[in-house]
Order: sequence, then C-alpha cells, then structure tokens
Amino acid sequence: HRLVASTAQQSQNDGEASNRGEANGCKKRKTDVTYEELLSILNEGQVLLVDVREPKELEEVGKIPNAKNIPLGKLKESLSLAEPEFEQNFHTSKPQKTVPGLIFYALTSIKSSTALEIAHKLGYKMAKHFPGGYDEWLARQASANKG
Repeated sequence: HRLVASTAQQSQNDGEASNRGEANGCKKRKTDVTYEELLSILNEGQVLLVDVREPKELEEVGKIPNAKNIPLGKLKESLSLAEPEFEQNFHTSKPQKTVPGLIFYALTSIKSSTALEIAHKLGYKMAKHFPGGYDEWLARQASANKG
C-alpha cells in the first residue's frame, strides 16, 4: 500500500510541477515556446527570433522567416553590445532585458538551450527558446501546406 500511496503522491507532485511550468523530463518548461505559440508570437510581430546556428548551416538548410542570425559563439558578445552597435550589426532593435520577445532556436534544442542560459546570465530573464527548432518548424510547415 505504501508504494501505491507514494506513486499517487508522485503523480500529484508531477501534475503540480507541470502546472507551474517546471522542467521534469519532457514536460514543457516556462522558457519553452511551442510551435503554435511561436506562430502566434510571430504574427503579433513583437519578437526578436534569433537563430544561433552558424551562417553556413542557415545557407545549407534554411531558417525561419524574419529570424536574425547570431551564432552561438558570438551571442554573449552580441547581447553585450550597446544599442547603436547592436542595431548596426543586426538591423533591428536590441532586445530589452525586462521585456518578453527574445526567442532562440537552432536546428534542434541543444544550441538554443545553451543560448537561453547565456541570455539569462546576461540578465535577459524573459528570454525563451523554441526547443523543436528548425527541424520541427520545417516538418510542421510542410504538413500545414499539404492540407
């Protein structure tokens, strides 16, 4: 009976963690953006979507429309630039640290998770990432265009 009670308690705890948006296995974290959320955010237009892959990868595979490319190796330096230099380099306004609208992605979640850590350490606490990456974007766009 203890095992059953313990398992029931664990399930309840997992449910509460999920409701709070905490990471636990594959559950969605509050810093994750789903494909549907990304579409909605992009339609609203108040976002800086950053592809953190190397430029060569974007040329070979493609990117999400209107995304800016800031390679992961240059992210810390780029986010530390003053506003005028950031605008000059990336032809867009520098994201504000206290305002949502900074979203990272790569081919999959590995690089975008690292980018998110870097941004959070630099004070961009509202930054998020699209863990499905370009792989999921491409697959979802293809299936959407079939129907």
